[in-house]
Amino acid sequence: MALRATDRRSVLLATGTAAAAALSGCANAASLLTENDNAPSRENFRAAIQAYVDAGMDGDVDAVADAVHPASAMHPDRWEGSEWEFTIEDGNVPEDIEVEGMSIGATVDDVLALEYADLWYDAEELETAIGSEDIAIVEIATEGTDSEEQDTWALATDDGEWTVLFASTEDDTPDDPQEAFEPEIRDEDGDVVDRVDWNWEQDGEDQAAADAELARVILTEDPGVEADTVRIESTIAGTEVEFYNDQNGNASTTWAGAWGSVSLDPDGDQIVVTAIDDGEETIVHRVHYEP
Repeated sequence: MALRATDRRSVLLATGTAAAAALSGCANAASLLTENDNAPSRENFRAAIQAYVDAGMDGDVDAVADAVHPASAMHPDRWEGSEWEFTIEDGNVPEDIEVEGMSIGATVDDVLALEYADLWYDAEELETAIGSEDIAIVEIATEGTDSEEQDTWALATDDGEWTVLFASTEDDTPDDPQEAFEPEIRDEDGDVVDRVDWNWEQDGEDQAAADAELARVILTEDPGVEADTVRIESTIAGTEVEFYNDQNGNASTTWAGAWGSVSLDPDGDQIVVTAIDDGEETIVHRVHYEP
């Protein structure tokens, strides 16, 4: 799956190995999981995740809202009235979902133990929102993945029905992110990148989202290169956004003058901006975030 945007920011309703890419990081919750082939909730969990996947691929935001817990950072209502919009594109979509392991009777602390979950959730607020409902940590395998690529999902009941709360994949973040840095490349002439705002903060009442470390990349209004698509990504936190030129009748969109923000790993990250023209990719800007 990929993330595209026009004149507004887009949130990826990600699934599978790209789960919650614009909203979450990665985590290995294997220590929380218990195998039980006869667990009565196994099919409930699979069906809940499948409902979310199907709704996302259908582009049905209302169905996504039904499949996601109201307290989830992945719930569309959480971003209502903001500059975010939801888009889904074909790509790495999980098929033939199988529940490989699960921990029934999990807690809010187990959810917050997932990497980056604490950036999107306040423990006290989440405890209040979940109340007496149940929580489970579920590990799934999908067609084409091996055990090292399994996805971990946190689910919670809403009026007794299992819904998606959070999702992530196995943690592949290096202990020292700066060891993964590549040499910087700067768009000195401003052909694509106008500037990077390292102090940008998301507006809104959600404190956890406001506390997330983000950077905003503003693209030039006067391009100096030919490109039909521009991709902005943080290589350590693993989030990306794409802007593109498109002509549909009299309506058109352009990446020129657009801006997008990406999550940053608090221990260090690398922002890469790539210009894509007729399938040929060229890195035009690569800078480091060193807290």
